[in-house]
Amino acid sequence: MDRDSVMAYLQRAYNDEKLQPGMNSYVDVSHVEKIDISIQAARDLVGLIAENRDRRGDAKSALVSTFDLNFGLLRMFSARTDMDRASVTWGVFSDPQKALEWLGIDHLPDGFGS
Repeated sequence: MDRDSVMAYLQRAYNDEKLQPGMNSYVDVSHVEKIDISIQAARDLVGLIAENRDRRGDAKSALVSTFDLNFGLLRMFSARTDMDRASVTWGVFSDPQKALEWLGIDHLPDGFGS
């Protein structure tokens, strides 16, 4: 996972007509073996998120990784977005069930992620 792949993912999400302000999100990167994102790339991602704050509205995003190193990197990223007031409330979890509980749901919809 690198800057370009995350930027492309975010652009697709922001351009999706199903996205409604205030819609929460769940992103599981447990399968990702390497996150290759520089400090500048993280700033670029935060900038894109901040630019789309009206599109997202007040929303929660649960980021999940069962891999310790990626979990730590996600925690740093969420701290950066908090500092820049990107409007999304981030939760970073190593336990997928805890992430779902934080979002206020019991399970992911059928077909989610396929």
